[in-house]
Amino acid sequence: MKSPSDDLKTRLAAWRIEPEFRPDFNREVWRKIAAGNAARRENFWQTLFASLFEAPRYATVSALAVAMMTISLGTAHLAARTANAHQWTALEERYAQSIDPLTRSSMKE
Repeated sequence: MKSPSDDLKTRLAAWRIEPEFRPDFNREVWRKIAAGNAARRENFWQTLFASLFEAPRYATVSALAVAMMTISLGTAHLAARTANAHQWTALEERYAQSIDPLTRSSMKE
């Protein structure tokens, strides 16, 4: 006597699916993927900006973080400009001493 599970097994073994795809199926799939990626890239900054500045507590923290970064970058820039100016002055003096015979003779004495 056949059990219902044997009957099911034979039916499942005989079952075949042969999908038919349109000729442009692959191209359409990749087009949709590219469109989704482009939309995500365009919305990333809008989503980030909205999430940071929408809620009041996040807006305050974000504003403080931006202010601190601006102040520290400005301070670092001014310090670098000052150090760079000192370096150029020292290089100019050393160059002048290396090519000017009068400066070289006065340095020996």
